[in-house]
Amino acid sequence: MKDDLSKKVQFILIGLLGLSVILTILFYAGVVGAAVMLNWGYVLLGITAVAALVFPIIILAQDPKKAKGALFSLVGLLVVFGLAYVLASDAVLISYEGYGVDAGTSKSVGMGLIGTYILLALSGGGIIVFGIMSMFKG
Repeated sequence: MKDDLSKKVQFILIGLLGLSVILTILFYAGVVGAAVMLNWGYVLLGITAVAALVFPIIILAQDPKKAKGALFSLVGLLVVFGLAYVLASDAVLISYEGYGVDAGTSKSVGMGLIGTYILLALSGGGIIVFGIMSMFKG
């Protein structure tokens, strides 16, 4: 099943690449304009977004054991950003009010920053701890 899906995806990717090359040649030849190239970029972005959402679901459905690890990771991220949301402030400086920043925007930005800091600390701490543990294992 995986090989069949892999072959189909490979043919689709080759087709998209070929069409992209043809459009690029036509663009530099002056046959198509920038709008066509921009729209083609949007189409490729849409295909990429759909593939990024659909293929992990297909792969997890084929191997449910991997789904458990992915679910734990997702729950961990939700816990980290939930904690970050609780810790974030909704205070807005007077100088930012002119830019349309309100309490909700401030809280969202704070959540993103604090969540990033927590993940950075966890990953850095994990690197240090596992490095030290590997030194003692021999």
